[in-house]
Amino acid sequence: MDTPTALPTLAEQVCMSSCGHYHSAAVTASAQVYTWGRGALGLLGHGDEEDMLKPRLVRALVGTAIHRVACGEYHTAAVTELGHVYCWGWRMEHADGASEKNATPVESYATSPYLVHALSDETVRTIACGPYCTAAATISGALYTWGRGDHGQLGHGHKRGLVDPERVQCGVLMASDAFSWDACFGRYWLLLLTASGDVCSCGATEGGVLGRRSDVLPGADARSLGIESWSAKRSAVATLSLHSIPALQEMRVCAIACGDAHNAAATCEGEVYAWGRGAYGKLGHGGVSDAETPQVVHMIRGKRVVEVACGSFCTLVRTIDGEVFSWGGYGLQAAPPSVLRASGVCGVAAGGGHCAVTLGAYPTISATDVVLARRVGFQLPADRASMPPSLLQRINHPLTVSGRRVTVETPPEVLLREVHELQGLLTHEKAKRDACNLELMHLQQQLQGVLIDEEMLRERRGGLGPPLEPRRVKGCSLINTSTYASMLPEEQVEVNLLGFRVAFATCASAPRHCEKGESEV
Repeated sequence: MDTPTALPTLAEQVCMSSCGHYHSAAVTASAQVYTWGRGALGLLGHGDEEDMLKPRLVRALVGTAIHRVACGEYHTAAVTELGHVYCWGWRMEHADGASEKNATPVESYATSPYLVHALSDETVRTIACGPYCTAAATISGALYTWGRGDHGQLGHGHKRGLVDPERVQCGVLMASDAFSWDACFGRYWLLLLTASGDVCSCGATEGGVLGRRSDVLPGADARSLGIESWSAKRSAVATLSLHSIPALQEMRVCAIACGDAHNAAATCEGEVYAWGRGAYGKLGHGGVSDAETPQVVHMIRGKRVVEVACGSFCTLVRTIDGEVFSWGGYGLQAAPPSVLRASGVCGVAAGGGHCAVTLGAYPTISATDVVLARRVGFQLPADRASMPPSLLQRINHPLTVSGRRVTVETPPEVLLREVHELQGLLTHEKAKRDACNLELMHLQQQLQGVLIDEEMLRERRGGLGPPLEPRRVKGCSLINTSTYASMLPEEQVEVNLLGFRVAFATCASAPRHCEKGESEV
C-alpha cells in the first residue's frame, strides 16, 4: 500500500498507535486496545493465533483503562492508567519445578494478556518492546528491563536473560539523581532518554547504532556480541551498560526512536539527528552511507519537529504544525523527504515495513506528564497546538485536576497517583455503564421477541383479543374400572353405601367446540 488509508472499523477517536514488525495496535479515547495483523505467538492478544485484517478489540482488557501500548517484533505490552503492565505474545518463564534463581529460563508465549506482577508495586509511565525484550519507565524515574540480554541490550552489565523485570542500576543510572524519561529498543540495543535531555545507549555496536565512534568505545568483545568489526573489539563495559552519546550531550533532546538498524532524535529546538545504518536513505543525510555518530538532517531544517518514528526502511517525523515528513523506503538510492497530505496529525508510528499516523485533537502530552516534567526538569517539545483550550487550562493549574484540596507541601507523586486512580476509576465506571447498556439492549430484544410470539399466537386463534375462558359443563357418566384407576387420587372418591362400596370420579374439563347444529353432552 503506497498511500495512507483510513481504518473505517475504528469508529471512535484513536489516542495513540504503535507498529511492530508484523502487527499494529491502537488505544482509543475510551482507553480500550485494538490490535490487527499477524496473530502467530498470540501477538494480538485475542486468545488465539488467528490473523486479523481489521482492528479487533482485545476483550481480555475490557474494563481496564489502558494508557499506552507498545508493539515489539514478537510480543505486545500495555500500560494501564494505574501504572500496571500487561503483556502478551512471546515471553520467558521459569521451567516447571525449577528454582527461580538457578533455573535456565525457557521461552514460551501467551495468547491473552497477563499482568506483570513483578511491577505491581511500581507505577509505570511508559513501555517499550524490542524483538525479545521489554523496558518500562516509572514515574519515579526508574528503568526496568527484562527478556533476552545476549547482546547486552538490557543494560545490566551482563548478557543474561531475565524472566522478571529488574531495575537498571549501572552505567549512567548509577547516579542517584538520574531520571529515566523514555526508552526504546532497536534490534540488539537499547536507547534511553533522561530527564536532563541526554541520550544513552548500550548493546550491539554494529552499524554505529550506539552513536559512539569505535575508537572512543571503552571496548567490547566483538565475537561475544555477534560483531565482526575489529575496531569494536575491546572491553565489554561500554556496550553492556548505558553510557551517554557525546555528540548529543549539548543538544537537549526531547524525543527518541529506534528502527531495525538506525536511530533518530529530536531536540527541543526542533532539529532532527539520525545515525546508524544508512541503507535506503533512511537517515535523511542525502545518501546511503552509515553514520557512527548522530548527524543533523538538513533536508527538513526550518521545520520544528516534535516527534520521530523509525521503521525498518524509513523515518517519520511530525512537526509542531501537524505536518508529517518521511524519507527512506525500498529504493536503492536516497530520495528527498515526502510530505503526508493530512491535517490534524497528533501522532506517528513506524514498524517493520509499515507506518501509522493518528489524526484528531487528542493531546499528545498528558497532563500528568506535564506535571512530572516540571518537577524533574525535563523540557517537553513545544507541542500544545493540538490540545483543546479546556485541557490547557487544566495543565496550567495541575492542582485542580484531582478535584481535591492539596497544599504546597503535597508531594507530586501523591498528586500523580490520585490522577491515575481517578482516570482508572472513570474508565471503569464507563465500562460498567456500557455493560449495563448492553444488558438493557438484550432485555429489550427478549421483550420484543415475546411480544411478537404473543401477536402470532393471537393471529392463529383468529382474533386480536385475549383468549376466552372455556365454558364448563356439568354432568355425570359411567366409567369403567381401568379409566377410574388412571385418574388422579384427588379426583377419586369412595364411599360405603348400604353395605356396597361405591366409587365416584370427579373432573373438570373444557368442552370441545361444537359445530353449528350440535349439542354438548
